[in-house]
Amino acid sequence: MVEIENKQKIYQVFSTFQGEGAYILLPVILIRFAQCNLRCTFCDSYENWSNPGRYFTPSELINYISDNNNLYKSTFDNIYSIDKHILMFTGGEPLLTVSRQEFIVETSMLWYSKTGVDFVIIETNGTKDISPELFARAQPIKFHFSISPKEKRYQQNKEVSTYPILATRLSSESYPNITYSLKFVYESVESEDHILTISKENSKNSVGIFVMPEGTTKEKLLNNMYQTIRFCANNGFIFTPRWHILQGYKETFILQPDTNS
Repeated sequence: MVEIENKQKIYQVFSTFQGEGAYILLPVILIRFAQCNLRCTFCDSYENWSNPGRYFTPSELINYISDNNNLYKSTFDNIYSIDKHILMFTGGEPLLTVSRQEFIVETSMLWYSKTGVDFVIIETNGTKDISPELFARAQPIKFHFSISPKEKRYQQNKEVSTYPILATRLSSESYPNITYSLKFVYESVESEDHILTISKENSKNSVGIFVMPEGTTKEKLLNNMYQTIRFCANNGFIFTPRWHILQGYKETFILQPDTNS
């Protein structure tokens, strides 16, 4: 029986710094999957809805990252060598399918074998569950799930569930190589009930509850920052900026399809 290669469509790959959340300013290789199950009206990477990008196997992706002539670097990332970077999978929705989750695990294991980097960040909306046994296969690699629950009122498709079932799992059960945090978007006072309800129900084992102002431009971010900070102070949450946006950085590089694949 011929084993089928696990090829996934990747929309962007580049080196940068994590711009928000529990591990802000760590050097990362950002790996953005195409496609998402949600349609948030404020999405800052809505281009991936149309499924652009290039197909990679895990080994092809690691080879692409390792070739400095291929890998696009952000203007802020000229300090750390590539082999010191953490893999960060985002989207789109990186946990959309089981095959994507298998792709993440295999790619992480290959990167660990090559560099010794044993920590991986996965940014997710939390609506898709995981198989902890699958991620346990990659020990000693530690996976951090940065779960960003989205508000129903911002969905173009009102029928889709936005409830973070992954946060519910990780809040009720502990796993040796998995941690998680909650990361919310604060748009206005209307966001507060959503944040308070979800965090109360799903934060038992979380390493922190982070709240960031909504805004895809520096001006909008700054306008919303004071209210977000005050909300965090009043409720014991951790304010997180969107560092990359404050720096005026927006990545537009998109991988083009490989004509040979």
